[in-house]
Amino acid sequence: MNPSNEEFYTEVITFKEDESDIELRNQWRFFLGQTMTLGLEAAYWKWKWDVVEGLNYKGSNLGGNWESDFISLKAGVSQRFLGKLLLAVQLQGRQGENKSTIDGSHEAITARYLAGNVGFELFLSEDVTVRGGYQNSNYDKDIDGPTSLTKSHNVSAGLSWLPRGGLLQLSGAVTYGNTRPWDDEATLLRDKNETSYLFGFRMLL
Repeated sequence: MNPSNEEFYTEVITFKEDESDIELRNQWRFFLGQTMTLGLEAAYWKWKWDVVEGLNYKGSNLGGNWESDFISLKAGVSQRFLGKLLLAVQLQGRQGENKSTIDGSHEAITARYLAGNVGFELFLSEDVTVRGGYQNSNYDKDIDGPTSLTKSHNVSAGLSWLPRGGLLQLSGAVTYGNTRPWDDEATLLRDKNETSYLFGFRMLL
């Protein structure tokens, strides 16, 4: 319970937080002939959050930290047909560790994420493009713990319009997703449905 302004001066903080992160990422693209493209991506991400106790009311917030270290790999291939239809497939994997000392425990928890994506882009005309995609993914926040694995399905559809001779491209998309526990006995994990909408524009200069 943090002190109130009736007991302590409000200008003196009870605790402070430090946060830092670093991300290294590289991408490669290879053109296999005139219509096929292969893409690869590798990334490393580290995030750290520390609680540093202040000068007054020691113990108002437990000192500790939270760290995350993750490595991510992606690979995808796309094929264009007749200059109007583009089909693409992508596989993604991410694994890392979460460490916390806030609760007095120094145990590292290993998490894993796997996903497969397929999508298409079709030029209906020179100024109208239709897009669609599907994603199947699995996320396990603790691969050594029971009933912590979830599976997700996401379907998306979108439309892009570029007026002939214009400099402003308009885009819209809708995505529907379902996430549920892999194990029916995982009562702590929720079965949820989500729908999201996206609208954007891009200036072509």
